[in-house]
Amino acid sequence: MGSHAKIRSVFIFCVLPESVMNGESIMNDVNAKIKKLPERLYKWDNIKFFLILCVVLGHFSSVVLEKSAAIDTVFLYTLSFHMPLFIFISGLFTKSYQDKPLNGNKIFGLLTICLLYKLLLLLVNIYYENETISVSVFSDISAPWYLFVLVIFMGITYLVRNIRPAYVLGFAIVLSLISGYDAEIGRHMSLSRIIVFFPYFYAGYILEPEKVAKALDKLWLKIIAIIGLIAVAVYVYLSSSAILYYRGLGTGLASYRAIEVLVNNGETVGMTQRLITYVVAVIMSIFIISLIPNIRIPFISDMGTRTLQVYVLHRPILLIMQYEGTLPWIRNHVSNSHWDFYWLLTGVVLTLLLSFKFIEIPFKKLMDNKMKA
Repeated sequence: MGSHAKIRSVFIFCVLPESVMNGESIMNDVNAKIKKLPERLYKWDNIKFFLILCVVLGHFSSVVLEKSAAIDTVFLYTLSFHMPLFIFISGLFTKSYQDKPLNGNKIFGLLTICLLYKLLLLLVNIYYENETISVSVFSDISAPWYLFVLVIFMGITYLVRNIRPAYVLGFAIVLSLISGYDAEIGRHMSLSRIIVFFPYFYAGYILEPEKVAKALDKLWLKIIAIIGLIAVAVYVYLSSSAILYYRGLGTGLASYRAIEVLVNNGETVGMTQRLITYVVAVIMSIFIISLIPNIRIPFISDMGTRTLQVYVLHRPILLIMQYEGTLPWIRNHVSNSHWDFYWLLTGVVLTLLLSFKFIEIPFKKLMDNKMKA
C-alpha cells in the first residue's frame, strides 16, 4: 500500500466516529486533509546524491591535479557549483530557528561528528606516518570544515532572524567581496569560508523548497540548462590548465593576492573575479535544480538522504588509498592509458558503497542524541 493510501485509511478511521452518518462528508473531509499534507520533494534527495558524488569525485581529482585534462576538468567543473549548492540546500531546510531557540541537539551532533571526522583523519596519518604529527583543532585543513561552518551559519541566521533579509544578504555579499583583499583571513576557524559561503546558505534560508522547485520546473529552462551545462563543460575542458590557478576562488580559501601569485601573469585579481564566481555558481545551481527530476528514483533518492556518512567516511578512505598506492596499482595492473577514468570510477563505487543504510545507524544516533542536563 502506498504512503498516501495508508494516510487516507488513517484519516478515515479517525473521522468515522464523528461523521458516520454522512459518507460523502467523510470523504470530502479526508481528501481536503490529504491535500494539505506536504509531499516529500524527491528532487532535493536526488540533488543531494548528485552533489555528494561530485564532492567525492572532486576530492579524488584534487589529489592528482595537473596529470590529466579529464581529471582537471572534473575538479573545476564540480568545484564551480557543488559546495555552493550543497550549502544553499542546507540553508533551504534550516527553517526551524525563525522564532525558536537554536537546536542544540543538532548543533552538538554536527560538532561531535566534525571532531570525530578530524580524529579519523588524524589516526590514519599517525598510522602511516608512524610518528607524531602536528594537529590544529581549529584550522581549516580538510573536509571537516563544512560541518563546523554549518553550525556557525545556524548561529548567524538565528541572530539576524529579525533583520530584513535583503539587508542581511546584501551585507554578506559585500563583506565577502571585500574580505578577499585581507590576506590574514584564511584557514583559522574556517573564517574565510564562513564569509565566502554564507550568502549561499542565507539565500536558501530565506526561500522555500517547494517554491524554488516549482519556479525552476520550466521546459524552456531545462533546454537552456542542458545547453549551458554542456557549454561550460567544454569551456572548462579546453581552458582547464589556465583556470586551475583560480581554484582558490572556488574553495573560498585564498585571498586575491594569493591567487595573483599563482596566476603569475600580471593580472589583478579582485572582487570582480569573486563576483563572477558567485554568478557562475548561481547559474549552474539553477540549471542543476531545474534538470534533476522531482520523482523517487530507486536507490538514488534513498542514498540522497544519507550524504552525511559519505561525506565523513570517504576522505579517510581516500587518504588510506593514497598511502597504500592505489593509483599506481591502477596504472600498473588495470590501465595506464585510461587510469584517470578508473580512478574516478573508484570514487563513484566508493560513494555507492558508503551510501548503504546500515552505515547510517551511528550517524543517526549522534544526530538524534538528546542533550540532557
